[in-house]
Amino acid sequence: MKVKFQIPASLNDIALGDYQEFQKILKANEGQEDSTFVQMKMLEIFCKADPDKLRQADISVFSFAVDELAKILERKPSYNKIIELDGKKFGFIPKIDAMTLGEYVDLESYISDPLTFHKALTILYRPITMEVKDTYLIEPYKGSDQYAEAMKEVGLSDALGAMLFFWTLGRELVEHTIASLVKESKTMTSEEDLSSQQNGDGINQLYISQMEMLLSSMKSQELMFINVCAN
Repeated sequence: MKVKFQIPASLNDIALGDYQEFQKILKANEGQEDSTFVQMKMLEIFCKADPDKLRQADISVFSFAVDELAKILERKPSYNKIIELDGKKFGFIPKIDAMTLGEYVDLESYISDPLTFHKALTILYRPITMEVKDTYLIEPYKGSDQYAEAMKEVGLSDALGAMLFFWTLGRELVEHTIASLVKESKTMTSEEDLSSQQNGDGINQLYISQMEMLLSSMKSQELMFINVCAN
């Protein structure tokens, strides 16, 4: 029987939300990722194929569709500074080094699980409030709730590309920040400075400790994150 369904032409033709739904299927069927059931679910989710009609498709057509979709999912995602959702422009954070520790901690948490990738994007991308040529300003971060659902509509290439970009640049920034804080801390050698630290003014050591924990966590989750993006 002839069954028609549309195979996405690119990664950005797949919404992040659909990718997350497929990740749920993979998690529930761990160790059986190549099973016919998982492949059928892949076509249902990404190609919007009717499950009843899909069962009636020729095996050759089914196999061809699965192979073509797999090729799409293996493509390298791209990074774009500006994305558009429902006619509104969202800009990637212009200065990663201006992020707060709270933003880093939230982002590190959300970026470690594909089911919270949409929340990670609310930190990486904010509505543009002013734009002049190649520069722009974005809204301050007010938590992930406001735009989280909307971010599920972001194209998969844009979503994964942005997070991979941060994963590389953000980790380097944390390393640089730790090194700078350690160097600054070592210059505080006078008795007055040491006394100040003991009296509660030495906040650097706590910040260094928090940043080191964040860096350690990012490094330990690197392989997992890269594997998730490659699925």
